[in-house]
Amino acid sequence: MSEKSLPHSNKHPIPSTMMAVVTTGNGGYDKLEYKRVPLPQLRTGEVLLKVLAAGMNNTEINTCVG
Repeated sequence: MSEKSLPHSNKHPIPSTMMAVVTTGNGGYDKLEYKRVPLPQLRTGEVLLKVLAAGMNNTEINTCVG
């Protein structure tokens, strides 16, 4: 899959998409989907960070389950 890059001044191009875990509804792990999504559009005063790792704790999991 080829990716278009957004222009910017750094020598490393910013991809137009990213991988994300998206919730598809209330429930357990079966309601989490790992997929490619468009990069959010930045507004004035916002920055883009590259996240190398993330996690969920029991409170967040219980909130998803309901």
